[in-house]
Amino acid sequence: MALMKKPHILKPPTDYAIMEKADNVFTLLGDFGWSDVGSWDALHELVEKDADDNAIEQTALLYNSRSNYIKSKKEKLLVISDLEGYLVADFDDVLLICKKDDAAKFKSFVNEVKATKGDDFI
Repeated sequence: MALMKKPHILKPPTDYAIMEKADNVFTLLGDFGWSDVGSWDALHELVEKDADDNAIEQTALLYNSRSNYIKSKKEKLLVISDLEGYLVADFDDVLLICKKDDAAKFKSFVNEVKATKGDDFI
């Protein structure tokens, strides 16, 4: 069986392929701000926080804790004391507690879980 060569297909960017040829495209000047939400620390900056800079997405009682991101899908009370600058993410089968500003370490955790435990926990 002979293999057929596929023709080379160019994929021009959208602005060249569509936008530059369209005559009904308009722009508006606006200042919408920008944040690259590529980390928990960046997400922490975007969400509503309490007086101690904690972002809480669950029912929680925090004592002497500052600048944390607390997230859980479960309907349970989280009680946290003396924690600063951490991510506490409680999901169905995984509880993650780590410094929220260390995105590289978080990515390595995800990669290690995939390698050792498979996709069941990701």
